Amino acid sequence: MRIAVGIEDSRLERYRDLAKARGADRYEVIEGGLLIKRLRQFNVEFVSLLCSAQWAKQFEVLFPPEIPLYVLQKDGIDSVLGFKFHRGCLALVRRPSYSKLGYGERNNDGLLSTIASERTKTVVVASQLSDPVNVGTLIRNAAAFGVGQCLIDETCADPFGRKATRAAMGYNYDGRTYRVGKLQDLLTKLRSECGFRIYATTPGSKSVELSQVQWSMRRVLLFGNEGSGLSQETLELADQCISIPMAAAVDSLNVSSSAAIILYSCSLSGNNNSDEK
Repeated sequence: MRIAVGIEDSRLERYRDLAKARGADRYEVIEGGLLIKRLRQFNVEFVSLLCSAQWAKQFEVLFPPEIPLYVLQKDGIDSVLGFKFHRGCLALVRRPSYSKLGYGERNNDGLLSTIASERTKTVVVASQLSDPVNVGTLIRNAAAFGVGQCLIDETCADPFGRKATRAAMGYNYDGRTYRVGKLQDLLTKLRSECGFRIYATTPGSKSVELSQVQWSMRRVLLFGNEGSGLSQETLELADQCISIPMAAAVDSLNVSSSAAIILYSCSLSGNNNSDEK
């Protein structure tokens, strides 16, 4: 339902001063028409939309009338957000609950059951990625190469936040991204209970060059940050460390770039996703 509002309307509070840091919340603001339409395909729960009159015409067709469409001119939207905004539309959505199986949970035993039941071939795990853009781009890469699950540990930036969602192009809401705890315990069980072989990405001297890697049928790919990489405790759980050869003047790649290269190489050995997809 289209509702004309002013910039001081109290119903716009969750959109206000969007660039400011916020604490934990059940909701998240999504930016741009393409992203809004993609999340709608994933059956994400929409609470409201804030948009220009031009976008409101499209959204009135796409969304049921009980979801309010708050309409403002561009300069009004800029005033509410606290910065110049050029995409013309935003949406407030309910974030996936960490206790809801299929989105993200801290119960690793339930997650293991899901991975086993889906006969997943490839799992991506991220640790110590503090930049939400890197987290989101990694998730998007994983989706592009058909990865079964993307596990983001608690040392990483929020995988369902505004910046991560924008970088992931919404694929963090497709039901394959999980926020996990107790990473070392989880990796141990993925190997012992689910039959995965664990590959860690690191430029260390003991690493095998990517072109020489023999991929197992079920594999976990570990990615850490560009600066400090993976923790020693996590590296010790790896069955094999792998690296990407590059020019001598360059010692590392951004994690999202290296992930894309490694996932492509891995995909050449067979489908990354589950047998049933």
